[in-house]
Amino acid sequence: MARILVFGGCFDPIASYHLNVLASIMTRAATGQLVKKPGWIPEAMKAKYKPLLPFQEAWILPYNKNPNSDRKLTPIDQRIEMIEKAIKDFDVGDYVQVSDFEEFFNIECGRTKALLKFSKFYSHNDFTFLLGVDEAISLRRWKGSRKLTRELNFLTVGRRNGHKFASRGKKGYYNISDWYQRVYQNGNRHYIGENIEPSNTDGVFIREKLMAGDKERTAILMNDMFITETVADFIRENNLYKQGEQ
Repeated sequence: MARILVFGGCFDPIASYHLNVLASIMTRAATGQLVKKPGWIPEAMKAKYKPLLPFQEAWILPYNKNPNSDRKLTPIDQRIEMIEKAIKDFDVGDYVQVSDFEEFFNIECGRTKALLKFSKFYSHNDFTFLLGVDEAISLRRWKGSRKLTRELNFLTVGRRNGHKFASRGKKGYYNISDWYQRVYQNGNRHYIGENIEPSNTDGVFIREKLMAGDKERTAILMNDMFITETVADFIRENNLYKQGEQ
């Protein structure tokens, strides 16, 4: 049974930042530096605690449908091709690959059903699903989230000097680690990782800059800090993310 980290998202487009995140997580997980044993675990629960083990592979899973808005995504086959090009550009080896699961099955359901279907289809693997801070906090509002967190493993990492592990709720601010305690005490598996390097160069930022005008578009396409060279070439050749698009 392979231990696999699954990085889901729209990847519209795939950013250099995404690959840097994966490389950092895989390295830190391999050396035991990513997740520390929570100090709050009571004695009665310590026997149930299982540390996050190193991953053997990382799969990038592009969503077929945007889970957070009605914005139409770039066709998934083009996003998959960009991801494949980015992986080759980064030369990360065989441990990172792209999954065409949602394209192959034309997944249109909500994230809970999609993730459960994914894990069932590949039931011979041990998956941990990577979440950003905002996504982790919103997880409790997903339909069927209790079932999801009982059956699947999740890992949340934040951005150093960026998103904090806190969110504003009806009763004011709460810390995600407090929420994590309640989740874990219900028998669920949700790991909180150390923060990674900051970045404002994710897919949303890049897409907005590409569509902002010729000057900003050129600046993005000429800088591999944002997207890799072959991904930039693919965007030019296919005339993607033009000004005025939604």
